[in-house]
Amino acid sequence: MPDTASRAPGLALLPGGLRPSAHPALDGAPVNDSIRFPSLEDFPDEVLDVHRGSPPEACRDLGNYRLVQATHLVQRIRDEFEAAGEPHAERLLSGLEALLVDAYLMFARSQIDRGSAEEPTV
Repeated sequence: MPDTASRAPGLALLPGGLRPSAHPALDGAPVNDSIRFPSLEDFPDEVLDVHRGSPPEACRDLGNYRLVQATHLVQRIRDEFEAAGEPHAERLLSGLEALLVDAYLMFARSQIDRGSAEEPTV
């Protein structure tokens, strides 16, 4: 599993480090390097059109869209803290961003692990 701390040094500052290697159950988990974190441009405009009767796939896609929106917001806040000369806050936000990305990757891998031969859709 990729070391998240290398993507976001702030992850090591979070309680328990929360590094993937700290979770023995995940040590043997298969890693599919072709999974990538999506960008906002990967989603159609209709992604926001979710209602009570929407299929599970539409809800999953909206959830993925919200994760991407959250990481963009974290990046904007990080940039402001960095510009203000507050490196500790910037590192903590890096950790939060890494957790959001890892959450997406774990959900995507769980779709593949459940027997779906295809990549998760965005």
